[in-house]
Amino acid sequence: MEVHEVFPERSNVVFVKIADRQNINIRIWERGAGETSASGTCSAGAAVLSAFLLKTDRAVSVHLAGGTTQVLWRKDDEIVLTGRADLAYCGEWPLLNLT
Repeated sequence: MEVHEVFPERSNVVFVKIADRQNINIRIWERGAGETSASGTCSAGAAVLSAFLLKTDRAVSVHLAGGTTQVLWRKDDEIVLTGRADLAYCGEWPLLNLT
């Protein structure tokens, strides 16, 4: 789907499987990077859409390959994410001399 002609600039894709009213499972395919183990943005989006469609409660556990994130879509429409934050990359990148 990332490279389908309908998406001339490619696309990110999130697959959502509703387990029950408090749990969903998602898998993420990121444009140019392939399958991604976790994303707060994707977790929040999947949780809010699932609740909006009345498939889940407004508080859900989102299960991903990289772990589980708790998402709460509050009545005031604020979204609260709770979960681990792990270092995914550490390295150095040389700065260009622009002068």
